[in-house]
Amino acid sequence: MRLKRLFSGYVKGKSNKEEERIVEVWYERKTASAREKVTEQEAEAFSEEAWQEFKDWRKSKKSQKSKRMRLMYGGAAAAVIAVMIILFPPAGIVESAADLYSGIVTRDAHYTESGDKLLSLVLEDGTKISVNKNSRFRVLPGKFNSKVREVELIGEAFFEVARDENRPFIVHTPGGLQTQVLGTSFNITAYEELGEQTVTVLTGLVKVSDAGEQSVLLKPDFSTVYKKEKGTLSARHVDAGLSTAWREGTYYLNEASFAEVALRIKQIYNLSLFVSDDIQLSQPIHMTLSYDIPPEVIAQGLADVYHVSARIENNTLILAK
Repeated sequence: MRLKRLFSGYVKGKSNKEEERIVEVWYERKTASAREKVTEQEAEAFSEEAWQEFKDWRKSKKSQKSKRMRLMYGGAAAAVIAVMIILFPPAGIVESAADLYSGIVTRDAHYTESGDKLLSLVLEDGTKISVNKNSRFRVLPGKFNSKVREVELIGEAFFEVARDENRPFIVHTPGGLQTQVLGTSFNITAYEELGEQTVTVLTGLVKVSDAGEQSVLLKPDFSTVYKKEKGTLSARHVDAGLSTAWREGTYYLNEASFAEVALRIKQIYNLSLFVSDDIQLSQPIHMTLSYDIPPEVIAQGLADVYHVSARIENNTLILAK
């Protein structure tokens, strides 16, 4: 009955600091791990009325850290859960429920596709993954166990890997590239239409290997770009914070190809990019894209770069001489 009293007092604003801290810690712990489940005894300890009050209060509280929690009761269902997808509303990006995705994926599931939504995943080991739009992710069947943790990504995602020195965490991306860590945070961009893959490290050490014998070890604020046709891996110093800013709704493009510019414009504004055949596209692009910047401003910026005219019609940004 103590939990009932704690939750009821918390909702009604009658808790002291210690009791508030107990409730907050309990809530965050239950939300953060898909492995933990509420036992029947514990669930019975909450009165239905007090628990409903608590959920309603949490929903009404406007906080960027708010999450949707799903309580899992005992039984066989808990054994197959490997990934819980939690609502991920970064500030300035998500404007409606249509931009969110939630659900549960089992260990042997097919790809989880983000489409035009942002996903926030929590694996059963506690690893957190922010998946960008137009990406596909899955836990490899039979390869997330007591010895190894292997996943596959096509697209872009930011990983915060739970440290486990006995189980390396490996991300497989197209072309045989592998990114291996024990516990760190890093970003991978591996969209097939870009023709290259980029791994950028925010914290810890990351080993990147291709299908052959090449590998490179990256430390924080270092990145590697892999182009399959060249087959080269090399480290370069970067500002890792800029590479991961897409989670807050900003893309800093530095020497970006036209293919990447087109991809980012599609992700942010849902606009296709059309260019007439007489325009040369070899020039690298330096620009910032953001949900706060109107597409007309971006269109004019591209027009200035290529010395052409720009217009937007029928969900298409058109560049022409």
